[in-house]
Amino acid sequence: MNSQVTVLIAHGSESSLALAKAFLESRGILVQPAADGPTAFVRAIAEPPALVVLHDSLKGIEGTAICQRLKADMRTRHLPIVGVSLSDAQEAWEGWRAAGADAIVAESHGLEVLLQAIGQLLQIPVRRYVRIPVVFKVQRPGAKESLGRAAELSEGGMRLEVGRQYERNSELEVRFMLPGRPPAIETQARVCWVKPGSAETYWIGLEFSALPPEHREQLKRYIESRLSAS
Repeated sequence: MNSQVTVLIAHGSESSLALAKAFLESRGILVQPAADGPTAFVRAIAEPPALVVLHDSLKGIEGTAICQRLKADMRTRHLPIVGVSLSDAQEAWEGWRAAGADAIVAESHGLEVLLQAIGQLLQIPVRRYVRIPVVFKVQRPGAKESLGRAAELSEGGMRLEVGRQYERNSELEVRFMLPGRPPAIETQARVCWVKPGSAETYWIGLEFSALPPEHREQLKRYIESRLSAS
């Protein structure tokens, strides 16, 4: 994603806000941070962003309440809003829908999913999906390697099809080779979310946690080449 847009992000956790800011800005998206709901509301009016990301846990007021206020105000009702839910529960998502959110993502699904939601709402080209073999194993003594298939890939992580269920926050060692671009990329990754796939398969969302700079650059060049070819 290489278009320069500005996104306002409101999150009650200073560390999570800093992480989201660093992640999105590394993808070419400018970020206006807000540590609480009232600040987010004022900034959305004073310096209207292209899109607003609101988290469940805001200081002073719930994210759904700020979402409702922004959608009710003529100055901001046109702004797309992504609600970030702490829960996957249907009732939690219904609250965001009732408040007028244009998209909803679960925080547990990771920043890559948030990036995809932003791209879809702003109609910005996102990374083309690739399917490549991935060798991985859990980080524990005696763990055996398994083979999966990556369906979505970015510099920050991947969506991986695997043959069994893994626990969220599991740490994995991952190795894969980009088509026609040796050498192999090796890194550590954290399982952010798990979803059932087709018969006897699961999808897991992986967020890279220790990707060496040279491999990150290699991955970036490969994805950009696919994007420019699309």
